[in-house]
Amino acid sequence: MPTRLKYFLKILLALNGVIVPVLLAWPVGWFDSLQLGYRIAIISLGLVSIAYSTYWTEHDKTKELQDQVASIKQKLDEANKKFAGSYLRNELRNLAEELSISGKVRAYIYLKDSTTGKLKVDYEHLMEGDPDYDLEFAINHGWAGKSWGTGIEGKQIWCDLKKMGRARIIREYEFTAGQFRRITAAGVKSVLFTPITKPNNPDIVVAVLGIDSDKPYQESHFDTDQTHYKALLKAYLLGKVMIDTGIIQ
Repeated sequence: MPTRLKYFLKILLALNGVIVPVLLAWPVGWFDSLQLGYRIAIISLGLVSIAYSTYWTEHDKTKELQDQVASIKQKLDEANKKFAGSYLRNELRNLAEELSISGKVRAYIYLKDSTTGKLKVDYEHLMEGDPDYDLEFAINHGWAGKSWGTGIEGKQIWCDLKKMGRARIIREYEFTAGQFRRITAAGVKSVLFTPITKPNNPDIVVAVLGIDSDKPYQESHFDTDQTHYKALLKAYLLGKVMIDTGIIQ
């Protein structure tokens, strides 16, 4: 109901609530002299006015309380997501350190942009400011896109840039030359990408965990089962945190 109309009705009901008692208290005998139908109508009008006035008062109180609850919930959600973001970045740093690789190790999470549908880095460790930080990839393009796949049953992908070679990487992972140039400019020598899935439905991919190093396989060990297992465990934990905090649905 429009606000102005609601206030008009509230004023009208309030007036009725005042006028009816005044009429009832008018010179003795006046009310009794009226026909029964008129007396019932006046009394009914007074009762209805009081009932509706009470309803609107309680309705406004309830609405105000609901708004307060919604505001508190929104603030809690924002605080929850802010805390979750700090936690995710901390876990990415822990993963990079746990791998015990000399040199620079970056870890990051790709999420799907709700507007473009492309994958981009939302949380990272040691990646911000690098040439490839703001790259975005379509599904099934790049290591992140290939790891995401169709969004069902994603797969782990690992690659040694020197061993595989520029031409083959661009062809098989469908990079553009510009994208690959920016990745190599960041000093990347080997990578490992792991799909992050829903904890209660591991077939549904919701994000991608990326790890890279400025060292080749023999030092990063991104091609070993042990490293793959560590990445899978971390991906499960990160997915649970993002789902539970509402970062992803």
